[in-house]
Amino acid sequence: MVIVGSGTTLRWFREAFGHGSHYPQLISEAAMVDRGSDGLMCFPFVEGTTVPVQDDSARAAFHGISGHHRRSHFVRSLLEGIAYQYPALLDVVHSRGLPAGQMTISDGEARSETWNQIKADVLGAPIIPAMRVEAPSIGAAILAGIGSGLFPSFDAAVDIVVERAAPVLPDPEAHDAYTLLRAEWESARNTFFPRLAAPVAIPA
Repeated sequence: MVIVGSGTTLRWFREAFGHGSHYPQLISEAAMVDRGSDGLMCFPFVEGTTVPVQDDSARAAFHGISGHHRRSHFVRSLLEGIAYQYPALLDVVHSRGLPAGQMTISDGEARSETWNQIKADVLGAPIIPAMRVEAPSIGAAILAGIGSGLFPSFDAAVDIVVERAAPVLPDPEAHDAYTLLRAEWESARNTFFPRLAAPVAIPA
C-alpha cells in the first residue's frame, strides 16, 4: 500500500530549502529535535492525499510555526506528518476483517534508520526495511520470473528476491507519546482539511 507524496514532499523541501544538503544530513538534523517538532505540524500533501480518503486537490501546509523553529524542526515535522498517515493504512486492512502481519517498508525512505524508527514508533509495531528498496523494479522482475518459469510461485519469488533487514522495533514510551501527538495532528488536519475528516472509504 502507498502513501502518495511521501518521498516527493521531502524532495521538494530539500530542493527549496536544503541549500545543497543531502537527505542524510537533513534527517540527521531532524533526529536532534524532540518528538512533536516543538509544536510544528506538517501536512505533507504536495501531491494530494490517499488516506483516510483520497483527495487529489489537497495541498501541503505547515501549522504552528514559531520564532524558535529552524530547518531541523520543519524536516522532523515532515517526517512525522508522513508517519502519522501509516495507521490509516492499517485501518483499511482491519476494516476488511483482514489480519495485519509482518510489515515490510520499501522505496527510498526505507534507507533511513531515523525515519524507520519514527514510523515504527507511530505504528507501535515492528517494520522490516527492504534492503533492495526499488520496489517497482523488483516487482517487475518477479513478474518476469513468474512469466518465464524461473520461479515456481509468487511466494517462492519473494523469498528469493526480496532481501529484508533486521526489524525496527517500536519504543513503547515513544509510541505512547506519538499516539497523543498523532491525535492532535489528526484533529488539526480535520479542521484545515475537512474533506479528509470522512471515514475511510472502502469500495464494495
